[in-house]
Amino acid sequence: MHWIWSGWRYFFEALWPRHRDKIKLVQTHIERHSLLMRNEVRLEHIQKEHTARLRALEHFETTEKSQQKLEYQSIRSSISPRTYGSALDRIQARTCPGTGAWLSKDAKFIEWIHTTDKSANILWLEGIPGAGVFEFI
Repeated sequence: MHWIWSGWRYFFEALWPRHRDKIKLVQTHIERHSLLMRNEVRLEHIQKEHTARLRALEHFETTEKSQQKLEYQSIRSSISPRTYGSALDRIQARTCPGTGAWLSKDAKFIEWIHTTDKSANILWLEGIPGAGVFEFI
């Protein structure tokens, strides 16, 4: 029987941080209602407190949903694959017409593209950036 209680205790302790604010809100409402009950209370006071409690609970739920949505969007953006289409378009728009056309006509490049031996699938281009002159190694 002890193992059942300890299991529930761990379950409660795991969920406690998520529901702590909601429980505190209920606690403050109970305290306010108990004060009303000790004093002379009329129906209008009870209705006013009930309305205030409903508004506070609605605000809390709206805030909680908003925070969950923000957390979801944050997680989604952090695990989503990055797309570089716009960056590639920006870079291509800044290059001169015909840039790199020589590469597709080079014999070593064509041989490298059409090779069936995938173990040697590395092409090393070495040269000065922007000079247009490369050496295949």
